[in-house]
Amino acid sequence: MSASFPSTSAGWATALRNGHLVVYRSVNGGRSWTALRGPAARERGNCFSPQIQTVSSARAWLAIPGDGGTAIYATTDSGRSWRRIDHAASRGA
Repeated sequence: MSASFPSTSAGWATALRNGHLVVYRSVNGGRSWTALRGPAARERGNCFSPQIQTVSSARAWLAIPGDGGTAIYATTDSGRSWRRIDHAASRGA
């Protein structure tokens, strides 16, 4: 599990539940949390440890370790949708 708090009112956290990555988001200083379905992720034994970084209540990045390396996803719509960005970055290099 990881957490990131870009402001006093906004907070994000990750957890693995039943083999699926769940992202939680708060917009009221952590008084309540909304569970969002994170991008598809595979559990890698005890080493699975998604990390989240955020800059606002709408923008976040997830780093998800896996057997083939770390997948990086981004959202700009408060976690309603996620797009994988690590493939695009490696192709442009």
